[in-house]
Amino acid sequence: MNASHRESGFSLIEVSVAASLVVAFALAFATSFGVAFGSTRGNLLRQSATGVVNEEFEYVRALTWTELAMSSVDTTAPLLDATKQLLVGTEVGFAGTEMLAVFADTGRITPWRKYVIDAQEYQVWRYVTHAGGGMRRFVALVTWSHDGASESLLSSTLVSEVTARANPGGVATTAPGTPPTSSTTSSTTTTSTTTTT
Repeated sequence: MNASHRESGFSLIEVSVAASLVVAFALAFATSFGVAFGSTRGNLLRQSATGVVNEEFEYVRALTWTELAMSSVDTTAPLLDATKQLLVGTEVGFAGTEMLAVFADTGRITPWRKYVIDAQEYQVWRYVTHAGGGMRRFVALVTWSHDGASESLLSSTLVSEVTARANPGGVATTAPGTPPTSSTTSSTTTTSTTTTT
């Protein structure tokens, strides 16, 4: 056989190198796809948590002034001072502390509530404080876990006595499709997010 004559085709080394490259590209693609999917899932969970906060705000804005208070205090709740009577402002985004508005007889805000959305559980810690100037602050702290990490979304809104439902001069409640008789509103909303690993 002639030494300069070569068989057509690929050698075992060439096939091994090509197979290794195909496997490396497949692993890189699978990894990037997994990272993208995980990021998308995290964004979806945060979006759902934002929806939970919006639902809480709508519930609060539909209450009368006497109902816009906590029914009780859970001593295990985060964001409270050692006396469990004050909300710590530095944890929420304002200076100082604010006294909790707790009216056991008329308050409609329970200390916490759970939501389950697409098999994901969200816990909402709820606070109502006397913000001064005829205002009450409602704070919602939504917590959930994702990929072993604890995540949270903190949001607050101010509601004035004038805008609470069923108060003279405030927002009137009407049947669906009927325009309200008055629509004076005054609220401020702030939101912050935290991820803990």
